[in-house]
Amino acid sequence: MEPFVRICSAGTTGPPTPDKSNPMVRACFMLSEPVCAAIFMCVCVCVCVCVCAECLPDPTSCGCCVMQKKLQRMEWFFNKTVEDISNNLANSKMALNEMRASRSAFSVALGEANASGCFGPFPDERRVVYRHVFLNLGDGYSAATGGFTAPRSGVYSLAVTVYSASAAPGGPGAHLTVNGLQASALREKESRDREDSATLVVSAKLRAGDNVAVVLPKGGVVCDDSSHLNTFTGFLLYPC
Repeated sequence: MEPFVRICSAGTTGPPTPDKSNPMVRACFMLSEPVCAAIFMCVCVCVCVCVCAECLPDPTSCGCCVMQKKLQRMEWFFNKTVEDISNNLANSKMALNEMRASRSAFSVALGEANASGCFGPFPDERRVVYRHVFLNLGDGYSAATGGFTAPRSGVYSLAVTVYSASAAPGGPGAHLTVNGLQASALREKESRDREDSATLVVSAKLRAGDNVAVVLPKGGVVCDDSSHLNTFTGFLLYPC
């Protein structure tokens, strides 16, 4: 900051002016007095007056004053930056914890690992209870009732596959229900090979607490074995 002190001289009735006793200032004025007058006047006034009024009574303090002001600004900027980073980090951690807490996904199959057999036919509609649980992240699926309860509102992806090796009238089929109301259906007509399957994949907007289940229609039948051919899967795409 010493060059600022050397090129400025204290004014008795006004702000500091360029010190022409300084060889650098004098040489500049010899080359182009209007340009140098403007340059050095700007330096003296802006640095020594506008930045720090203490330079008027004591121009020698100008350098220290300017440096102090710059350090204060740097300190404020540093503290503000650290504060912003801390706030962003806290918000990110909160969002991550919320995301982890709201994770929801399940995948289940009709029969147990070493079991085989058929479910149905029945004289009325029956909810399909999937006993074999591959995944139940968030504990939304109940192996006791066969239903999935949405832990939070959002858009969910739901998939159902039904398979039957029995000569059930009309082939295998099922209804996907939400809160007991049919949302979608899948059915495969019986073919000559006596083995039929059908798959349904839908995206549905659910509210927290909505219950989703698979219902076997009257007279329907599905069969399974250790290959787990009848499955029910769902997961949260995004909350809303």
